[in-house]
Amino acid sequence: VDNPQQACLFLPRIHVHTRSDVWEGFSLFRLRALPYWNGNGNHHILVDPGDDMHASVAADNAIFVRAAFHQTLERQNYDVQTLYLPQHSSVSGMMTTNESQYFLQRSYLASFKGKRKLDLREQLVHHVYTNNTTQLDNENKDVIVLVAELTPSLRYQEIDYRELALKSRFCFAPRGLGLHSYRLVEVLSAGCIPVVISDGYAWPDADLTDPPIRWLDDVAIKVDENDVRGLDEGRTHILTRLRNMTNQEILRRHHNALNAFHKLKEIGGLHPAGGIPVVMRRIEQLIRENYG
Repeated sequence: VDNPQQACLFLPRIHVHTRSDVWEGFSLFRLRALPYWNGNGNHHILVDPGDDMHASVAADNAIFVRAAFHQTLERQNYDVQTLYLPQHSSVSGMMTTNESQYFLQRSYLASFKGKRKLDLREQLVHHVYTNNTTQLDNENKDVIVLVAELTPSLRYQEIDYRELALKSRFCFAPRGLGLHSYRLVEVLSAGCIPVVISDGYAWPDADLTDPPIRWLDDVAIKVDENDVRGLDEGRTHILTRLRNMTNQEILRRHHNALNAFHKLKEIGGLHPAGGIPVVMRRIEQLIRENYG
């Protein structure tokens, strides 16, 4: 509507990418200055593509749709979590469903290529190449992990990331500086089973798709960060877990990963703005339940 006094919902544009905005309350100060905020932010939706793992929900009662909530900060059935694929990322050249029949013939058990970001990815390299247990589990040389600044420059550059994903059955998706890594979306588009390494990561909202995607039961493998850092030696090694999975289960998760990507792409669930329809459906449901 042209007249904001007739509007039911407001979608303010505000920059919430920087930690100073969130931590020092600058964003909240500006939000509270909006003419229809009314002291609590009711009827406002904030679209936030940021993935700062330290960010709290500092927007009064406004609804957040964002790419990376920490499990302790997401307000269940209120905020909405989506995935996020930046514009500079490309999933062109990834697989189609017709290639699924060859999935078990892919060259690599598991792979990763990406920037260093923080120590977790460095530990992933050590986990695959220097740990004694891993040396045994990787004796087939079918696991490859390439991290910028740690992998020799020539080798890092000569291996194409998309080609590597298309040759792998499992793809590591360790978090970067935030909880979410857009590698998760990219490996889904390759039909690769994501191995997510990100403690506290809240999975995409079940209400995004119908039927809902059951991420841990049907698609992804979750690995604790301590398992990569070697702080809990009593647990089964990551590669052992992957090798022990049956072909039937691998193919099931592969098909589900690819279907999840296509479903989310179709509904706009690869960007936080794709969570707005979820908010609308919830509001409509509340109206039906309370007013018939």
